[in-house]
Amino acid sequence: MSNDPGDDRALLASISGWFAAEPLWHRALGALREHGAPAYLVGGSVRDALRGRPGHDMDVAVPGEAISLGRWLADRLGGAFYPMDREHDVARIVFNTQAASYHIDLAGLRGKTILEDLALRDFTVNAMGMRLSDPFGPLLDPTGGRADLEAGVLRMAYPDALRDDPVRLLRGLRLSAALGLRLHPETRAQIRRHAPLLHQVSPERVRDEFLAMLSLPSADPIAEAHELGLLPLILPTVSAEGVLAGLGWLEALRRGAGLERIRAAYGQALDAAWQRPMVEARRRIATVSLAALLATAPADDLAGLGARLRLSGREWGHLRGMLGALRAALWEQNAPGLNRGAAHAYYRRYGEAGVDAAVLATCQPGGDPACGTKAAYLLWAWFEAHDQIVAPPRLLQGGDLLREFGLEPGPHIGQLMDALSAAQAEGRIHTADQARAYVHEYLMSESAKGSRV
Repeated sequence: MSNDPGDDRALLASISGWFAAEPLWHRALGALREHGAPAYLVGGSVRDALRGRPGHDMDVAVPGEAISLGRWLADRLGGAFYPMDREHDVARIVFNTQAASYHIDLAGLRGKTILEDLALRDFTVNAMGMRLSDPFGPLLDPTGGRADLEAGVLRMAYPDALRDDPVRLLRGLRLSAALGLRLHPETRAQIRRHAPLLHQVSPERVRDEFLAMLSLPSADPIAEAHELGLLPLILPTVSAEGVLAGLGWLEALRRGAGLERIRAAYGQALDAAWQRPMVEARRRIATVSLAALLATAPADDLAGLGARLRLSGREWGHLRGMLGALRAALWEQNAPGLNRGAAHAYYRRYGEAGVDAAVLATCQPGGDPACGTKAAYLLWAWFEAHDQIVAPPRLLQGGDLLREFGLEPGPHIGQLMDALSAAQAEGRIHTADQARAYVHEYLMSESAKGSRV
């Protein structure tokens, strides 16, 4: 704790302002004080308070039973309660609003005292605490986190911090980029030295940190992960050349290289789509970024990748769709320009993954400039002519075909409906009567060929 009264007043103002800025945190503070059990604001919450950033997370450490207190607090505040780890006495309370999701994490002390608990945390800026008494207790800072925060440094909280939990190897790179802090030289050296320990971490924890890194607005932490020997452990089957090419593509995506026209027209819609979760807290931008990183890797290098990274079915399907769309013949240099029918066929095959692939095709380093024109057309079709080109409303239903044309049920009905949809997208039919005439001609043509319809 500082001996400067001005520093103490600034600290108190920062902590008080953090609680005042978010009504939920203010309510939680009042409830915890009313309960009377000792409780400490810790970790990233203190760090964010000192930086003037409200955030969506509140971290609380208690010397008593955290799960019991968490259940009481959830009932009091109307949140959803989850006992996260009964062995280590960790609970979470989740609050979902239309704007965002918030959560309060409560954990029992990992040491005999709060100071021992803080000293065992990952990085000094996350190793600060303050008792939630009335008034607040003094800042508890056993590892010098406040000084490091003011100096813009991310440093291990204790010498064996990375060895004790090797997922911190990735977390350090992510936090330094997310918080705008530079890695302390010794911490950086320890990450390089202990990189092989990443094999000890469960695939799920590696996935979560890796995808969180891919969600950041900078490609720097991914490039650092490669430089320090971590990325080859995460993507062991991808060649060094493929990774370097992918890093260039990811950097181009982050800089918006070649995307000026697209971002001017559709940037807001794309950003909103990319920030939506694909599963739990993992956002679509992470999967898009992973596609950029893997865009030049041969298909054989990616075999089993989804299982190794523990991607969800939705994430893996979207990733495969993007990579497939990027390899589509339409992007080849001598391929003809696009028309409504080609755009319809493209989206019928790749769906929403085709949107993200079109963006990635535009920012390919050293790519054909014509790709930008094709991508602009595809994105126009998706965002501005969706009902006319991508998914025109059906003029006839499958039942109409069975009833009016005497057809039998079977896969040919779906093929005929697809042909109708494509004809609509191309602008060749506009009404139900035109659709019937198209079906009649289609059936006559297939009959002349001897096809079974």
